[in-house]
Amino acid sequence: MLLLLGSGVCPIFSAEAQSLYFKNYGLAQGLPSSSVMKVAQDSVGNIWIATSGGGISKFDSETFTNYSIADGLPNSMVYDLVPKHQKVYIATPSGLSIYDGKKFTNIRVDENYALNSVSLLHVDEQARVWMAGSYNGLKVLEKNKIIHYSFPLEPEEARVQSFASSAAGALYIGFDTGSLYVHSNGRFKKLKQFDKALSSLLYTSDSSLWVSTSRELYLLKQNNWRLIDTHNTYMLVMAEGKDHHVWVNDGRQLYTIRVLPDTIEKTEYKDQPVPDADIVGLFIDKDQNLWLNSYLNGLYLGYSTPFRPHQNQELMRSFVFGIQQDSRDNIFYSTLTDGLLLENPDGKIENVTARYNIPTNTLLSSLIDRQDRLWISTNTHGIICMDGGKTTIITTIGGKTSKYGRILGQDSSGNIWHYNTHGLHRWDGTQYTTFTTEDGLYSHRVLTFCELKSGEILFGTAGGVNLYQEGTITPFLPEHFEQKEISKIVEDSWGNLWFAIMGEGLRYYAQASGRAFSPNRMKSYSQQDGLLSDMIFTLFQDKSGNIWAGTGRGINKLKIDREGIQSIKSFGEPQGFAGKLTNPNTFLLRDHEIYFGSGLGVYVYDSLHIAKSSKVQPYLTDVSIDNQHRKWAAQTSTLSPWTNVPATLSFESGAYPISFKFNAIAYNNKEELLYTYTLTGHDQEWSVPSPSGVATYPNLSPGLYTLRIKAGTKDNIQLAIPNSYTFRVNAAYYQTGWFALLCLVVLIVLVYITDRIMTRYRIRKALALEAFKSKERDAIRQALARDFHDEIGNLIASISTYTNVLQLKLKDAPDDIQKSLYKIEAASRTLYSGTKDFIWSIDRSNDELVEIFFHLKDYGDQFFLPCGIDFMAENLLKEGQKIPLVQGASRHVTRIFKEMMTNVIKHAGATEVHFTLDYDHVIKAWVLTFRDNGKGLSIMDPGGYGLKNIRKRADMIGAEIDFIAQDKGLAFRLKIDDGDTPSLASTQASGSRSSMTGNNTGLWSRLSRFTLNGERPK
Repeated sequence: MLLLLGSGVCPIFSAEAQSLYFKNYGLAQGLPSSSVMKVAQDSVGNIWIATSGGGISKFDSETFTNYSIADGLPNSMVYDLVPKHQKVYIATPSGLSIYDGKKFTNIRVDENYALNSVSLLHVDEQARVWMAGSYNGLKVLEKNKIIHYSFPLEPEEARVQSFASSAAGALYIGFDTGSLYVHSNGRFKKLKQFDKALSSLLYTSDSSLWVSTSRELYLLKQNNWRLIDTHNTYMLVMAEGKDHHVWVNDGRQLYTIRVLPDTIEKTEYKDQPVPDADIVGLFIDKDQNLWLNSYLNGLYLGYSTPFRPHQNQELMRSFVFGIQQDSRDNIFYSTLTDGLLLENPDGKIENVTARYNIPTNTLLSSLIDRQDRLWISTNTHGIICMDGGKTTIITTIGGKTSKYGRILGQDSSGNIWHYNTHGLHRWDGTQYTTFTTEDGLYSHRVLTFCELKSGEILFGTAGGVNLYQEGTITPFLPEHFEQKEISKIVEDSWGNLWFAIMGEGLRYYAQASGRAFSPNRMKSYSQQDGLLSDMIFTLFQDKSGNIWAGTGRGINKLKIDREGIQSIKSFGEPQGFAGKLTNPNTFLLRDHEIYFGSGLGVYVYDSLHIAKSSKVQPYLTDVSIDNQHRKWAAQTSTLSPWTNVPATLSFESGAYPISFKFNAIAYNNKEELLYTYTLTGHDQEWSVPSPSGVATYPNLSPGLYTLRIKAGTKDNIQLAIPNSYTFRVNAAYYQTGWFALLCLVVLIVLVYITDRIMTRYRIRKALALEAFKSKERDAIRQALARDFHDEIGNLIASISTYTNVLQLKLKDAPDDIQKSLYKIEAASRTLYSGTKDFIWSIDRSNDELVEIFFHLKDYGDQFFLPCGIDFMAENLLKEGQKIPLVQGASRHVTRIFKEMMTNVIKHAGATEVHFTLDYDHVIKAWVLTFRDNGKGLSIMDPGGYGLKNIRKRADMIGAEIDFIAQDKGLAFRLKIDDGDTPSLASTQASGSRSSMTGNNTGLWSRLSRFTLNGERPK
């Protein structure tokens, strides 16, 4: 067919028909209705589905979540929907509905019920909602107002059929009258009038506008219109794929169109999934998956698979029995009917059977050894060995000839193993060694060879498993494998063994060598466990650790660990492997690809298929703290209405876990996805890839963290682009600096208080001990005073008595004798008086100021009476007031004032003496004042012994002395400071001796001060 492109002629090039595989989703899978009107995708990747009679549905690649009238929709009939701006806009016969993830907001677009229906929607970047329905023109919801735009050039019955928008914001509007308008910069403009109704519009990423009428498909690019194709259906639907391909479905055929400079490439896809169904829509999601929505049969997902047929058609017509690659990257295919095919590194395939002088086209299994020699099995020419340009046919070994031969493999020592009808043969490069049933082989039909890491070799035969060790062949686990046909043996990367038993599936043995058997080490897997068939011809482990099992019904991929099989994935025709039967040992591991030989050519598995066909982007679905599910949307804004993840997360640290749940929407090969994550600021490396979509951290320290998540297959996950989420863990009050400072201050205060308490305790203890000692001393002094009084007083009294008696008897004695007796009597009286004062002073109870005052008063009365000196004493304190002094104070005070009394008699020549006790409130001291009317200060010698003695005694009791000159005589004051303490002041009022004693330590430790005329003596 020739079509016009502008003014020239351009042919359509029909590319070879391709295959797509389709998965159907209907009522059984969770759709609320099998009539699907529209498919769209939100920013997270969820597929939103509008249905006829079932409301809407959200599909996250695993689960359908349905919304109906019971959830707030105004009508179960939904014509169109647009997920945008974190909302879903929904067109129904009852008007517009907007879903924000929490509730539906229903809006009437017209008070007239007949004009309220909305059938077509477009939402622009300004969040204006453009609506078309059962009315002429358009209605726009803008800032909560409905604006109606009419098109005067269109007839009243004209209806809008399609919208399309450009990246610049221009809106294209197609009418069923054939009119095409554009709205740009606030104005409507008519672009073109077609002679047929416009059914659909599509604006593509290369700034092209595709316009479908009921019969033609046009392209507008750079202001040039081009007729691209013609069709015979009213409803043609379009969607843009990758590489500027446009997917088109005309109701009968699915194809892509790509406009090239000189031609139009059209590629048809055979095996239309529902040829009799009405396909009403096409959609290409972000991962380039194709969605078809039908009016009767639900939703279809079109996808390619990791398997693809080899690009060479000659090879795809061959029955391939062997695939080998040499050191120069040449690939050799041995086939059942076409001989030997060679694929060079450029991908060109050549039949080299004749070149290598191979006598037959019937070739079976093959091997390329470490010397790059190619060994091929045949049924008619034994074993063929090609070494460079030399071809050797091996049929006779040890004098025995067999045209049948099968190559098995090469061991680590370089030996080549193969078998024929006469036994098992080992060629060491110079000679053959043959092993037969007489040597212990179960059967001459040896099907498989497996060298273990230990150096032992296992052979699977038609009658069981043999172990080869140091030249000896023995049975291996005969109780499990005897009389069984073992087609393949594989030792996995953990050293465990896998056995393929024809007709019985797989046996897994958790042991690397033939040690004593343990029953719990053996597991069996069959078709009932998920294998496609119990007839397994090919078995091997790939570079990622997966076990592949090729059967007569397709291929199984087994995910394994140390415990056995974890999951089984099947590949048959729906998954891209149309070869059905896999041939024994026919596979090739090549980079990220695996070649499988089959009865229908070679199929290639690409482990990076997901990475090539899709950019899987993981996203967070939920965040829980302390294992408690929280409805974040009720507390704060979320990243998306479709996830339960706060837009900003900040919480206080504590000994509780925080869990992140994540998912990756993959509509193709979802079961292959793994997740890995790392927490920046906490983890040192990425986690081990796992299918689990949960990351939990039990106790995070305060700080800023970023969780990074990747999703992909085991082969490509490290190359995936991570998704990131940042959150903050706030410091608890006890983790802040001010709290640490407060704790330090409290600690210092506690140490200070403790020290003060301990100091007071030690002082109280010392005072208590001192009080106890003082009490003991007082008791001793009182006892001493009593004893001394009784003993000395009686002795002195006896002396005085005896002297008086002697005086009476010797009254006539000479005068010198009488004078001596008188002196003895006077001395005894003086001794008695002094002894009395001493005894009085050592009594602790007399260390009290008032008691001392009255003692001195009594002494003064007796002392001055014989001298004719008038002595007056006056206590000016309150009656009953007691003033305790330090221990021994009574002796020092009495000695001071006796010295003053003696000075009066000896030196002052006074006739009057006044002695008073008072309290001076100005200087806060008790004052003993001694005044006379004698000669005054002239009698005092500052350097004399008497004055020094007075000052010394005053210092010993912490008192001060003053000598004050008067008009007549001298005034002497002894001042005892009260310490200026409240407790002492209260003691003055209460007379409490114990309280006074508690304050005497500081009081009596002060130095005495001696002044003459207000000056300190030098």
